Amino acid sequence: MRLTMALPWKKRCVPATSFTRRASLWSLASPTMQPGRWLRYVPSARTTAGSFPPCTSRPLCLQGMYNATTRQVETELFPCLRHFGLRFYAYNPLAGGLLTGKYKYEDKDGKQPVGRFFGNTWAETYRNRFWKEHHFKAIALVEKALQAAYGARAPSMTSAALRWMYHHSQLQGAHGDAVILGMSSLEQLEQNLAATEEGPLEPTVVQAFDQAWHLVAHECPNYFR
Repeated sequence: MRLTMALPWKKRCVPATSFTRRASLWSLASPTMQPGRWLRYVPSARTTAGSFPPCTSRPLCLQGMYNATTRQVETELFPCLRHFGLRFYAYNPLAGGLLTGKYKYEDKDGKQPVGRFFGNTWAETYRNRFWKEHHFKAIALVEKALQAAYGARAPSMTSAALRWMYHHSQLQGAHGDAVILGMSSLEQLEQNLAATEEGPLEPTVVQAFDQAWHLVAHECPNYFR
């Protein structure tokens, strides 16, 4: 059985047991991490790479946002994790669904069915995070490269984005890194899992993903929030 416990993130410090001094979340969590009770202690990416003070029980991995057009973690966070021997679990591998290619920038102006970007409490957050005109231009750039490289047998944008994660990103299986796959149906899960079994992309498509990243890098949401 896997148990996930979330610690408060809005404050980097919380009252210690004595209530007379402040202790970091790391130190507060340490007493609860007794042998046999934890499979993984995974701090969220709502903190910076500089927030790794000494503690009794060090976390084993960190969960953060990472995909082909959201790569800020590569410059500062990944070197920090490697230094401390931590794994990285990537969420939002499809940028909230934007990298499926099924959306158009103009969709924001009309009524849309309930989904990640519309009609729910997180919709505005995800639109602010990913719904940028440059992101749609970046996707169009990759789609064009897919057609040029594969022709009529071009993989879907979803497949290409997941294959980038598994074969061309900075995730390293040797370090225990992983991708968190989400789904809204069993069919979607099966499709996503099938994409993870496919091989590397053509070099021209990888180059297109790199160009796409440079196109949106200035709008990339911070990995710490």
